[in-house]
Amino acid sequence: MDRFDSPEVEVGWEVRDRRGKSLGKVISIRPGYVVVERGLLFRTVLYVPNEALIADQYGRVRVGVTASEALDLGWQWEPGTIPFGTEPLPREPLSVPPETASAPGNVERPR
Repeated sequence: MDRFDSPEVEVGWEVRDRRGKSLGKVISIRPGYVVVERGLLFRTVLYVPNEALIADQYGRVRVGVTASEALDLGWQWEPGTIPFGTEPLPREPLSVPPETASAPGNVERPR
C-alpha cells in the first residue's frame, strides 16, 4: 500500500485503523495532517499526520495503528498544542551550572 500526502485525500473520506475499524471521516485537510471526526453521540476529533495515511481505495484511507494507539500517540491534540499538565517531564533533574550558582538573584541553600 502506498503512503500519500493529504492533498490526495478529500473531505468526507472514511479513515480506518489497521484492524479495519472505522476511525471516522475526514472533515478538514491541513498542512501536514488531516482532521478526522469520530463518534455519533459523543463526537471527538483526531489530527492524523500525513505520514500515517496509507492508501486503501478511493474514498477510504487507513492508518497503521489502532484507535487506542492513536490516542496514545496524542492524535487527539492538534499539532503544536499540548494541554496543560501533559508536558513530558525531564529525565534528569535540572542543575544550575556552577558559574551561575552565585549570580545575583540566586539564593544558595544553607548546608
